[in-house]
Amino acid sequence: MNPQHTRAFAKAAGRFSNTDRIDAVMLARFGALMTPQIRPIRSDIIRFANWSPPDER
Repeated sequence: MNPQHTRAFAKAAGRFSNTDRIDAVMLARFGALMTPQIRPIRSDIIRFANWSPPDER
């Protein structure tokens, strides 16, 4: 989900807040109403997530 889209959705609903509980409810509502497009994870992000530092022996 695009953070700007979810933020605009929350502001339009009058529920803009920085509490985890309200954020979770708004994200769930956004996902249910807007059915956002599911995109695959980019390969460079996957490579970064699987990277580990070399052993320092």
